[in-house]
Amino acid sequence: IGSSISDHDNWDGADRPRFINSAVAEEQRIFSRLEKLGSSPNTFRWRANQMIVPMGEQRKKPFRQPAPGASIDEVWGREPQRQIKRPSRIILVRHGESQGNTDEDVYGKVSDWRISLTDKGRTQAARAADFVKDVVGNREVFFYYSPYSRAVETCQIMLEAFDPIKVRGIREDPRMAEQQFGNLQDPEMMKRIKNERHEYGRFFYRFPSGEAGLDVYSRVTSFIATIKRDHVEEDCAVVIVTHGLSLRLFLMAWFRWTVEQFESTQNPPNCGVAVLERVDGTYRLTDATCEMIGCVNDSPTSPCIGELWEKDDEGATGARSPVVEKGPPVGVEAPASGEVSAQVLCRSRSPRQQEVSAQVLCR
Repeated sequence: IGSSISDHDNWDGADRPRFINSAVAEEQRIFSRLEKLGSSPNTFRWRANQMIVPMGEQRKKPFRQPAPGASIDEVWGREPQRQIKRPSRIILVRHGESQGNTDEDVYGKVSDWRISLTDKGRTQAARAADFVKDVVGNREVFFYYSPYSRAVETCQIMLEAFDPIKVRGIREDPRMAEQQFGNLQDPEMMKRIKNERHEYGRFFYRFPSGEAGLDVYSRVTSFIATIKRDHVEEDCAVVIVTHGLSLRLFLMAWFRWTVEQFESTQNPPNCGVAVLERVDGTYRLTDATCEMIGCVNDSPTSPCIGELWEKDDEGATGARSPVVEKGPPVGVEAPASGEVSAQVLCRSRSPRQQEVSAQVLCR
């Protein structure tokens, strides 16, 4: 059933025989009690979950059937989990206008991460600082920033608006840097590539010698884990000075948007501010933020075919529109409507959904 304490302990001296004899005797008493318990059918569950371990170690408690409706904490005998404290505000700021925003030829002459702000960009950063200061209020604030020069300058200008006593910390984090488009860029080639990306999709399109949106998403997800680990206080706000695409991918990872939801959003303007407010233990974007990037405060949507149509009590279909399938390739005969209906209905999860799906498909 388990290992003997005499097999693990190596004692020297005159007391060794006496110690071993007493330990073995104790184990024999334990085994004897277990044999008596094992003769009763009601103790089978207990015996299946009991482990004999060397003396001095914590023994597992007997398994008890949980009461109906018991929580996970009650089943495992744990204290109810308390809500973890989090910053009351998480604020993401896109950098101010850079030289590359006004003249794309700069990307072919200067390293992307060394491109600085324009005079207009510095003015934008000062205005954004006043806005962020109002959002933060009297709370302490922690700043993260991308190592790109335009983000560093924006962060420096914003810091000037804050009382140093209220600044809890400042940290550079490369995971919030801009998407890598390659090294020095040929302007004409980049125009063609960006048009191709527009058709392909921003999330999965990979720049030659650069990154795809998926790569940025992966490092941003890692950065979110750092925030959740390092900030467990309520009297603090976190400000992240970053880039347009990185900002949207941060929100995608935080709110678990689908790729389709991400593709429907747009980059904020230079020094655009996205605010996440914590209300009743849950973060939500402000209405101004949703309007700025074109999103809504809804949960992620990844419905199966059977959930694409909903029907209310009056028999009207729900707000969602059915997915429109593309036609078959040229030269391939289209399947009969009944075959299509059968294929879709097989994916439905309930007779009611099958009935609704059949009505929509027949139309």
